Amino acid sequence: MESLLKISFTRSPKIVLRITRYILYLSFSFVSFTTVAQHTRLLDFGMISGHSPNGSLISDGTFLYGLTSGGGINNYGTIFKIQFDGTGYSNLLDFNGTGNGSYPQGSLFYDGTFLYGMTSLGGANNSGTIFKLMPDGSGFTTLFHFSGSDGDRPNGSLISDGTFLYGMTSGGGFDDGVIFKIMPDGTGYVILSRFESPGAGSQPYGDLLITGGFLYGMTVQGGAFGLGTIFKLMPDGTGYTTVFDFGATTNDGRQPHGSLIWDGTFLYGMTRSGGGLSDGIAFKIKPDGSEFTEIHKFMGVDIFDGSSPYGSFIFNNNYLYGLTSYGGQFNRGMMFKMRTDGTEYTHLFYFDGSANGETPKGNLLQFGTALYGLTYAGGQNADEGGTLFRFDLNACPGASITATSNELTASSGDSYQWFYNDIAIPDAINQSIIYNVLEYGVYNVAITTNGCTATSPDFIYLITENEEPFNQQFHAYPNPFSNNLSVNWESNETAELWLTDLLGRKSSYQQLQNGINELNTHGLPSGLYIVTIRTGSKTYSIKKVKR
Repeated sequence: MESLLKISFTRSPKIVLRITRYILYLSFSFVSFTTVAQHTRLLDFGMISGHSPNGSLISDGTFLYGLTSGGGINNYGTIFKIQFDGTGYSNLLDFNGTGNGSYPQGSLFYDGTFLYGMTSLGGANNSGTIFKLMPDGSGFTTLFHFSGSDGDRPNGSLISDGTFLYGMTSGGGFDDGVIFKIMPDGTGYVILSRFESPGAGSQPYGDLLITGGFLYGMTVQGGAFGLGTIFKLMPDGTGYTTVFDFGATTNDGRQPHGSLIWDGTFLYGMTRSGGGLSDGIAFKIKPDGSEFTEIHKFMGVDIFDGSSPYGSFIFNNNYLYGLTSYGGQFNRGMMFKMRTDGTEYTHLFYFDGSANGETPKGNLLQFGTALYGLTYAGGQNADEGGTLFRFDLNACPGASITATSNELTASSGDSYQWFYNDIAIPDAINQSIIYNVLEYGVYNVAITTNGCTATSPDFIYLITENEEPFNQQFHAYPNPFSNNLSVNWESNETAELWLTDLLGRKSSYQQLQNGINELNTHGLPSGLYIVTIRTGSKTYSIKKVKR
């Protein structure tokens, strides 16, 4: 930049984070490796074409197929197909209520000949239906009308073992839902299990998973703590077992509203709430119920993380990809990825409402190098009935920052926008910014190349009161941390360590000895913390995130 840059950032009228008259030292932090790909809105749903998709897309390799829970001629929902580039939208069916069902939720299932699905209401008894039709919209057949006692309000998708179709209803049976199977021609309907709260769980949500000779699924409520379960049973209905009860601790998560996936060793899933901040968690667990592990705690809009996932993961190139329905920069949902152990957690895209949709409630679908998905609301139609979008994984080059003692420089692009604590810095639109006095905080830069914008990893500024730094003697990890923070102090000089929140309230204190010191942070709430070391006249601080 042509002029020096000085920034003051105020989080509230009473809190001003200002650190001046210090020599500045710099360090990279890979807490949130942000936006590296491109979002394209392919379709805006409206009342006639279908409204409020509440599920996921599937594909036959040529078209994408999906359901809307409302809209269409009768405002009871639709079945649609569309090409991968967003052209060729076709409304295959308008649901009509009593005759063939209403308000479908979940996804379609394709067996190579027919598309199968369920409606949550409508049909002869207004308890929902099971149906099938050809991919061109012909041959629609209502296979089964739920009546209440045999199931009520299905809200997931059907799966198949090659012989039977399997599914769940959120009500019916003993009023807590059922697991069923049925032949593809509509015959042979059998209730495999009836949920009965509290012990066995109640109100199953999402799809079943077939692996290792068992059917696995989750319930939203019931179980030992009334906050949902993971269960398994044999395909003939025997051997029902509660694998895990959510809610024993806040870290366990609560009320899963999605499905499980399997990588050959672990089951992976998400909960809508719980996790300490009530924004939900991502977890993994062995099929026998052992080794339950929280791999990510969603932290909501405060730090632009997600909140309340309603869908499931997909695997792609050794990463888990998913959506949250709320949270993110605009509190309207976001897309993310992470490793299966929870590391390299990445915010990929923030939904913002009318421009690109909001509240995604299903799963992503991968086809080629792109991910496809649906949002329940938002978009640019007047009634904001949701969107269908594509996210190109390989569209944008990476963005990075290099630093000298008084200058930050972004990797090459066509245009730039610098951010301080996720707030755009006015007029900071050149490749480099030069500073003389800099606030403590997190900086990154958005780089646009050929119309595609990528955002650099967070860059955290470190400060010391002396011209002689000792950052080589001090290293705190991991970032983010959970129950313990490790501090490596490579000096024989005794040092004091404080952990404070952004209001300056001291949370933890201990003296450091040469080597690795463990700081127990189990009782601290999630959020941003400043780790400060003082020895003699030297003070050194860094910023860490507790999840």
